[in-house]
Amino acid sequence: MAQTPVISSCSARSLLCRGTRRSMAIANMVMLTTLLLAESVMAAKDIPQDAKHWHLAKDDHGIQVYLSDVPGSNYEAFQGRATLNTSAAAILAVMQDPAACTAWVHQCREARALEQTTDNVSYHYGVNDFPWPADDRDYIIRITNAWDDAEKQLHIWLDAAPEKLPRTRFVRITEMQIHYILKPLSKEQTEIIWTQHTEPGGFIPSWMVNMLLVDIPFKSLDKLEATAQQEKYRHALFLYDNSGHIMGISNPSMNVTPAP
Repeated sequence: MAQTPVISSCSARSLLCRGTRRSMAIANMVMLTTLLLAESVMAAKDIPQDAKHWHLAKDDHGIQVYLSDVPGSNYEAFQGRATLNTSAAAILAVMQDPAACTAWVHQCREARALEQTTDNVSYHYGVNDFPWPADDRDYIIRITNAWDDAEKQLHIWLDAAPEKLPRTRFVRITEMQIHYILKPLSKEQTEIIWTQHTEPGGFIPSWMVNMLLVDIPFKSLDKLEATAQQEKYRHALFLYDNSGHIMGISNPSMNVTPAP
């Protein structure tokens, strides 16, 4: 998405100019985040937003999994909810690392980063292992994030970008909407809500997919907590701009990276 430029005629050497440029940069960043927020909400429009549409499918070990029908689809959406004993920054560090996908995402076979277009938008490629006799699926996802000042929580959206790479021997997923909400409760505790709807493509019975849906968030959220507590991720800290918006993470065990 193109960012609206702001032009200033002040001298770059003056303190006033530097302050003005800083204010303009922050204003532009807020504008961009607002546009990304609106665009991502539109991309996730097929995911049920009203709680009355969800029914509880599993509640165990502090993880709740809800399911919902999706208008026009034979495949249900799921929503996983949990409070994890780890920081939001550590969770984000795990989600940013494609190599960690196989460690925590149920049925993730492989994943890699493709492109970082802005501080708020990136693209990843991945392959999901489907049970026999179904073929494995691959996907390209656009990852967008925005910090919600009012609710003090981080939104992360993932939506399919199937034409970003040529087709492979796997069945390409062309429709997928995922929405994570990370709400820090303390330095070592985070509430997470994970909502997802996927059209798996190819030939696979809807009953088979719907039967497996509960396992995806339940098993993944349990592994996410354990992964985020590893030495590689648990020391991650958020980086903030002058207005308090999250710009990325600083991790002593890894390089400083922008938010996904």
